[in-house]
Amino acid sequence: MKISRQSLLSLDFDLASNEHTVRIHPDILHSFDSWSSHTRVSPIWLYGDKTKSAPAGLEPSDVGLAFIANTNPASFVAHFGRDFLDGPEIGNVWVSLGSFNLIVVLKEENGAALIEEFCRSVSSTYELWTFKPADYDITNRSHTVGLMDFYPATVQSSTSSVEPIAKEIDQTEPHFQSILVELTALLSMAIKRSANQLPNLTKDFEVLAEAAFNFLIERPALRKKSGFGEPEKTRVLSGLQNINAGLSRLTSQALSGASPIAKTECHFWPHSLLGIGIANTGLRNIVAYISDIFEEFSFSDRTSLLLSTASQSEKATNDVPFAELAGFFPLDQIKPDARQRTMIPITYFSGRDGFKNSTFTTSAPLMSIQAGNAYEYSLVTITHEISHRIVAATIAKMLKPYDGNTPSYDKIISEISTPNRAHGALFFQNYILALVNIALENHAVDPDWQSNVDFLDTIILDFGEEFEEHLVHVFDFWYFFDRNYSRYITAIWCSWAVIPNIAARIEEYVVRTLIALSSNNVTKTDWVGESVAEMLTVFEELKARDALHLADEVIDLLTDKERLDEIVQRVHARQNVIRVFHSIFKSEILAGKLAEEPLPGKRPAKRSRDLKKGEQKYNFREREFSVSKFGNAIKFLKQYAADDKAQPNKSAWVLLMLAFNMYRSREHG
Repeated sequence: MKISRQSLLSLDFDLASNEHTVRIHPDILHSFDSWSSHTRVSPIWLYGDKTKSAPAGLEPSDVGLAFIANTNPASFVAHFGRDFLDGPEIGNVWVSLGSFNLIVVLKEENGAALIEEFCRSVSSTYELWTFKPADYDITNRSHTVGLMDFYPATVQSSTSSVEPIAKEIDQTEPHFQSILVELTALLSMAIKRSANQLPNLTKDFEVLAEAAFNFLIERPALRKKSGFGEPEKTRVLSGLQNINAGLSRLTSQALSGASPIAKTECHFWPHSLLGIGIANTGLRNIVAYISDIFEEFSFSDRTSLLLSTASQSEKATNDVPFAELAGFFPLDQIKPDARQRTMIPITYFSGRDGFKNSTFTTSAPLMSIQAGNAYEYSLVTITHEISHRIVAATIAKMLKPYDGNTPSYDKIISEISTPNRAHGALFFQNYILALVNIALENHAVDPDWQSNVDFLDTIILDFGEEFEEHLVHVFDFWYFFDRNYSRYITAIWCSWAVIPNIAARIEEYVVRTLIALSSNNVTKTDWVGESVAEMLTVFEELKARDALHLADEVIDLLTDKERLDEIVQRVHARQNVIRVFHSIFKSEILAGKLAEEPLPGKRPAKRSRDLKKGEQKYNFREREFSVSKFGNAIKFLKQYAADDKAQPNKSAWVLLMLAFNMYRSREHG
């Protein structure tokens, strides 16, 4: 049973009659004739086998609508059997991306009783809208709603995790108190409202409350008479504003459309009626999957040991060939400390931010909701933002012991030219050389710098961001794309192609791509040349299938000897970025974890009946729902969100599968 055509569910409220009217339109164009200032809408997709014979809208014989929250459509069918869908009790079944993700047209009153029985058996919140039988509008094919009954699932929730933040309000300077009041209100509302609709989000909000409180305690700059200066106060304030902004976005998207439906409104207007709670859950599950992996393999713990663990080689590390770097330090023998519980970033969709990462938040484009099956807006691109989170934190950990400390800087600079050095010295050597080369390329080396501290502070401030960006591309390529250059190039360039003014920055993006590819070719004599050849192969394929409008421009650049020579020089100047990855970030253990299928079982290929024999691919049928689980969100996205053209019904299916079929050991016992 597949989801097929998209329609539009609308709810209108008439002030004069004090009544609600509900309709199902074939598309948004057909809704304009009845649009009012109180109209709210949501796209819905027909679910079932009777797609051709199903009526386009509501029928006179329909007696009501049932809305079922947070329920896998396959579980609904498995409970009743397919014959029920063709029986007299119900009409069409629709799916949505709101927290009420199943909408059932009721043909008989007995149908409502059966829906109630099902919802109670699975502890799902549901609403029943009963139509006034004599008020069907044959012209508009609309029903007037007589009763709106809602039945929340009985879920216990507590705002106790928010109370410590509330107690900090009186301890805070008066002009900063409002931001804590907002945070307290947002978290309390989020915990209570999500408990009956999206309980997995409730747990996230509770962990976020603890993280926000710890953030405040560790940085008491906003407290009365704290003695901290304005820069530190601004940093803390910025962190809290970041939390509030992310929470506001997430709750307005995911928890609008919560019961009672008619009393809430989502400000992503195409989904103003039901919100996008299931889409938010799907996005959250991708980030949660990756967060779990990096909890088990903590770069933070790893780098603490790297800073103090010496090389066993007498060679100067900068003279070590790339081919020997993997064995230069036995990195995978360094185990992380005991697993710590970390906060899942606040995840939401944004038309303005698009794919973006910050300290507490991770966002994806709103377009990923309707076009997420296609490379341009595929959610697999979010791995780049999560890579930023990991890489930035690791670099900060490595730099922290030396930040602004003259003796430490001098000590590091003297040590990086000697053999048998600690990992910290190796990191600094390659890090500094990479920054210096970038600075030289930009004619930014100042002979008047008075000290090593001036020198290091300046190049870190001016060129640290570019260094991080290049390193993130290498990290993303190795861990989330398994060094598959064809898939990587297609994914990143299709996502870049929708950036405004991308044509003016093509050379910059070619350099980034070649650095990533070169990280896998560095043992070859002409390692940049090999990477250029790989790029050309992929862009010729993209051009042949008309999948990327930038293909001709990139091919022209890569085949223009003079321009290519400049690009190659820039890549060579950044080879120390690759050295930092190979000597600090590379781990075969981590790569293996991200490539495997983590469902319980003996062997990855047999951990799910939905993995094809002999291939590490899932066997889910597109646009059909399943009760089977999968455990690797990235593998799923690379298989099912990699089309050349957007299909809204497939994009909705991808998000629903991510919401209902993702296995996460922490949430499944």
